[in-house]
Amino acid sequence: ANKINSFTANGGTNIQHAFYTAQRTIEQRTNSTNKPVIILMSDGEPTYYYNSVQTVTNQTNRQGNGSGSSGDHVWNTVKQAMHAKNTVN
Repeated sequence: ANKINSFTANGGTNIQHAFYTAQRTIEQRTNSTNKPVIILMSDGEPTYYYNSVQTVTNQTNRQGNGSGSSGDHVWNTVKQAMHAKNTVN
């Protein structure tokens, strides 16, 4: 509980990158006997996005200003989540 209480929020919410990071972490695990699960906990809507699941690691391709959300923010985040779901086993 102390760790959680120490979290602070600033800037925007990059949910698409969170899905990408979770997928990469699962893919790089050494023990694959357990079924992978991604649980998203967020305090807000996506305020950053990437135009493709292929460009998530490149910060220069990040779109958004950290304070607003649009259909593009949501759609690209959903595409990333679907990609993670279909890629991880």
